[in-house]
Amino acid sequence: TGNWSEGLTAYLADHLLKEQQGQGSNYRRDTLRAYADYVQAEEDFPIRAFRGRHGSASQAIGYGKTLMLFHMLRRELGDETFTAGLRRFYQGNRFRTAGFDDLRLAFERASGHDLADFFAQWTERTGAPALSLSDVSVRKTGGRFRLTGTLEQVQDEVPFPLTVPLVVHLEDGATVEHQVPLHGRGADFAMELPVRPQRVAADPRFDLFRRLEPGESPATLSALFGAEDGVIVLPGTATTDEANAYRDLANAWAKGSGNWDIVEDSALVSLPKDRPVWLLGWNNRFLDAFTSGQDRFSLDPKARGVRLGTDRYEGERFSTALVRDRGGLPLGWAAAGDPAAIPGLARKLPHYGKYSYLVFDGKAPDNRLKDQWPAADSDLVAWLTDARPAVSIEPLPP
Repeated sequence: TGNWSEGLTAYLADHLLKEQQGQGSNYRRDTLRAYADYVQAEEDFPIRAFRGRHGSASQAIGYGKTLMLFHMLRRELGDETFTAGLRRFYQGNRFRTAGFDDLRLAFERASGHDLADFFAQWTERTGAPALSLSDVSVRKTGGRFRLTGTLEQVQDEVPFPLTVPLVVHLEDGATVEHQVPLHGRGADFAMELPVRPQRVAADPRFDLFRRLEPGESPATLSALFGAEDGVIVLPGTATTDEANAYRDLANAWAKGSGNWDIVEDSALVSLPKDRPVWLLGWNNRFLDAFTSGQDRFSLDPKARGVRLGTDRYEGERFSTALVRDRGGLPLGWAAAGDPAAIPGLARKLPHYGKYSYLVFDGKAPDNRLKDQWPAADSDLVAWLTDARPAVSIEPLPP
């Protein structure tokens, strides 16, 4: 009835380690991002159909979606009951073949709850819910404040059973958390608060398996490597060694990735705005289009140098890859100071999909830096004041 063990192992190992470091929400966000970037509609399947990983899409479902199933179950039951269910499952099934039905039975006996609908929804269906936060307002009543709003599921498919966490930041710096059950398409919520609320965020720790909203996750390389089609733009004035290496890289990335076109920069008047784009090379004539309108990085083609914040990497020893958002689509750039490093860059970059920018060193090349751009507010955040102070959300205990 499906391979549940990869997702459970990921949850109790990789995810737990990140939670212990206070980075559990980032791990879950990256999990949701991988599903969004790599799983096209025709590639989706229910997790009961997962047998083993055979690519990024199957990994995003069999490892990622299953991991999120266990996280949502833990939130639903509480830590003690969740752990008791795991123990019961192990004790009742060791040295036996076990499936999702055995997991459900163990957690039902540990909790006393009927979990048939929960397991059916998350193991037998494809797709993911998409959330909307709307009509958020606050009204003072006496010495207190009444916060109201609406949460909805807006995907085309029928609703999933969800309990959506809301985190409210108050003017005195405190936070209040509220759970909103969605038994159907949507629900209104109301909260009585002692202090005026400043900000409301729906599922800010990424505790639910769902579609990410624009702004929740920064642009990453996976948006390019997971795209069905796009354009790879080669540098027309590259040296012969560079030109041959970049074309081999482009052919490798385009192979088996749908309808990616490979063109030289001289063949384009401007960059297409309707598809993802990769720019290759230090002498690509569209570098100005890549750097314009942002202040996170700058490029110096003559010195083959890149500035990232206060750090600068310059010279032929360094290779770099960056991606940014352009009108809701990813625009990426990759270049090597030494043509000998390009084959290694071609092999290695697809394995760094969750990052926004990377720097490599040498001909191998070896990774020196990898990170993501900071995320911004999304439509799942509502501000109730003109002032927008920096806020933080405490991670939940691991």
